Amino acid sequence: MKNIFLTTTLIFFACLFAEAQLPYPVDTLYLDSTVLEVRVVAKNRYIPWDLAWSPKGWLWFSQRNGKVMRMRPENGYIEEVFEISDSFESFENSGLHALALHPEFPEVPYIYVHFTFTWDSSRIVRYTFDEENITLKDRFVIENGIWGSSSHNGSRIVFSPDGSKIFVAIGDGYQAERAQDVDDLNGSILRYNADGSIPEDNPFPGSPVWSYGHRNPQGLVFGPNGILYSSEHGTANHDEINIIEKGRNYGWPNVEGWCDTPPEEFVCNRDSIKAPLYDWTWTVAACGMDFYDHPSIPEWQNSLLQATLKSGPGNSGQRLQIFHLDEPGTKVNWIEEHFAKTFGRLRDVMATPDGRIFFCTSNREVNGEEVIQPEDDKILEIRNLNLDYEVIPFEGDVLDALRIGPNPASGSLNIRLPFYQGIAKMSLIDLRGTQVWSGEVNFNGQTEILNMANIGPGLYAFEIELNDGRVAVRKLFFN
Repeated sequence: MKNIFLTTTLIFFACLFAEAQLPYPVDTLYLDSTVLEVRVVAKNRYIPWDLAWSPKGWLWFSQRNGKVMRMRPENGYIEEVFEISDSFESFENSGLHALALHPEFPEVPYIYVHFTFTWDSSRIVRYTFDEENITLKDRFVIENGIWGSSSHNGSRIVFSPDGSKIFVAIGDGYQAERAQDVDDLNGSILRYNADGSIPEDNPFPGSPVWSYGHRNPQGLVFGPNGILYSSEHGTANHDEINIIEKGRNYGWPNVEGWCDTPPEEFVCNRDSIKAPLYDWTWTVAACGMDFYDHPSIPEWQNSLLQATLKSGPGNSGQRLQIFHLDEPGTKVNWIEEHFAKTFGRLRDVMATPDGRIFFCTSNREVNGEEVIQPEDDKILEIRNLNLDYEVIPFEGDVLDALRIGPNPASGSLNIRLPFYQGIAKMSLIDLRGTQVWSGEVNFNGQTEILNMANIGPGLYAFEIELNDGRVAVRKLFFN
């Protein structure tokens, strides 16, 4: 009778104190024929910079503090994969930036990153993902001699459509003259073989420089047409979207935006400068971008998705822009905008193979002080409200995802088994081997909060047993 009463009490407290669960909806968009739901899938993150999708259902992302993370959007489960120990983060904008997975990941388990490692240096590194131990190993430095700064480091990494090359967008490091020097790597789009070597058909022999004359490119994506698009920050005006071509000069610092003044026309003709696909009159700090061409949102097919950081005048800036392109992808037909000054600074946007869209905020950095919101930074998802998207099954032992906290505990425990549904029996054992607490909870992917008000201070073993007999034990301290 005592155990029945205790179990009933535990389930009551679990239901009473269960916290709001991820994901949760925050907005709805009504397009011509499609209704889109916007929902938060991750919160309280530290300045996520780059988003990448894995075929096994994991959303990977970099954080500016040097941490490589991955998460499951269907339930908000997040785990830290690796912390890059030599990633250097300044007060402003440096740290871990670009992250890309090999196109055949995880069968080819390579992860590529770019980060600053001192005040004035950055590097490009390839790691190997150890799937068994959930960590990165076998560090291989691709490029070590890139000038870095507190900002203007770029960056993004993308693969060529055939998966044989990587392209890396690098900023000028606050030294504009570097962008016009083809012997310098800053202010350039760099091109390497996937193994880190320099391709023989690069435009400047022995150099990874593919294009130059860039200020601070932070968007980079290939379209299905094989066109490489990039977006970059201007100064007070003239953020740009460019079509990147082999060996071309994009003007900075001699030309900003269109070649539309007599001095700029002279320089553009003299140096064969490539004019942008689009030029913002007011700077919006154009950041991460992706190409969208999925029928689940037909209104957005054949378009560029563009995240922006700056607020700008009126309702400009801090929004998601949809650049609808002509069929060849070489002209902007019209622009659609959403979330103006709703979520704050938007750092990256990414489309998944099944047509969903993820984007992340960047409000916890120094430039976000005026727009930071509770539970920032966030990762959000846009999805067709009328479609059932397939959830890719979790591979591995569901007990590996067990989360118990806080530790040390006082008064209550939060228990989460995000990939398990069913009854679990639990017990708490003190150092003498005496069971001081027991009960069971019916898990359904939610966080359960258990009342532990009567547990005295000390070290305990918390044991949980699933209905198939699997057992996990964790050490817990109570204050």
